[in-house]
Amino acid sequence: MSSLAQTDLAAPQGAAKALSTRTIQRVAARNETDCLRCCVAMVTGVAYEKVPDFVEGAPKRSWTGALRNWLSERGSRLVRIGVDLDEAPQGLPVIAIGKGNLGCFHAMVVLDGQMIDPAPIGGAFAEGAKYQFVILPAESCFGAN
Repeated sequence: MSSLAQTDLAAPQGAAKALSTRTIQRVAARNETDCLRCCVAMVTGVAYEKVPDFVEGAPKRSWTGALRNWLSERGSRLVRIGVDLDEAPQGLPVIAIGKGNLGCFHAMVVLDGQMIDPAPIGGAFAEGAKYQFVILPAESCFGAN
């Protein structure tokens, strides 16, 4: 398993506040549709077995609502960021989603410019990342209730 420094997302309020770092462990995909599940497990530190598969069997594009609800129940929120991956804030893990080399959408974690891919064959984005998300505490400076 690879490990990289990650921002502790359970830290107190505010993006400007210095956040502690911990280790992020790569979670390997166990089937063809669980790359997002693996990424959520990597970023949150929740065991793979306790993270639902938000994609398998879900209607098209409904995975974001299911993920947002699951995170909300745990005091966190999903925030889409509009920056290129090379411009992402240092120390903040980003879940990047894009068209993979195999032709379907794929998710990976990007931290400090390094990709952590749950796929066993190590995919890449054929057309770059289409969506980038971070998971933040609900009480962060972004104004959640």
